Amino acid sequence: MNEKYLPLGTVVEINNAKALIMITGFKINKLDLDGNIDDEEYDYSGCIYPIGVTSPAENAIFNHSDIKNVVFLGYHNEMYDRFKEELQENPKNINIDYIISGEKSDATDNNEEIVEGNSDSNASDSQNSDFNFMGSGN
Repeated sequence: MNEKYLPLGTVVEINNAKALIMITGFKINKLDLDGNIDDEEYDYSGCIYPIGVTSPAENAIFNHSDIKNVVFLGYHNEMYDRFKEELQENPKNINIDYIISGEKSDATDNNEEIVEGNSDSNASDSQNSDFNFMGSGN
C-alpha cells in the first residue's frame, strides 16, 4: 500500500476492522465526546461500506498504514492528481482554484468563494495506526 491519499470512494479493508470502509475525506482530526478537536491528525476519514454516513460519530478515521487491502479504487482524474499534489505539498493552504482549473496562481483568496467553512487542520505527521471512530473518545 505505497500510494498515500487514495481517491474518494475507494473501498478498503482496515487492520482490526470487521467492515469495509469507503474513504470520504483526508487529513482529519478526531473530536472527543465534548466536541474538542484532538491534536492528532489522521490520513483518512471514511464510512462503513455499503451503509454510508449515518452520523458524524460513526465516521471512521484511520491512517494509510492501517490499510490492509484496497478492494475498489475510487474515481480519479487530473483534478484528483492536482488535489493530491496540493495535499502533500501544501496541506494547510490548498489552492482550490488550481485543483479545479489546473492553473497555478499565487493568490488563494478565491478559495472561500468556492468552498465555505474551510477547516484549520494540523499538519503533523501522525504515526498512530489505531482504527477509530470520531465520536469514540479513544
